Amino acid sequence: MRKEYDFSQAKRANQVPHLVALQSQENEIKLDEDVLAQFRATGQGWQTRINDALKEWLAEHSNQIKHEQLAI
Repeated sequence: MRKEYDFSQAKRANQVPHLVALQSQENEIKLDEDVLAQFRATGQGWQTRINDALKEWLAEHSNQIKHEQLAI
């Protein structure tokens, strides 16, 4: 491991194309108090766990969502 590193050429994540897609968007979502309390009670990273739960639900219901979109 080096004693010093040169970060003069470093870029922020929003300047690196393949990392831009990984960034999350700040927004507002309304959740029931009990749901929010249970996620917060799990400690640091609770927002990531909500995001993971939503992604899991989407993956499990992707066929249903596509079918419903076609019906509109």
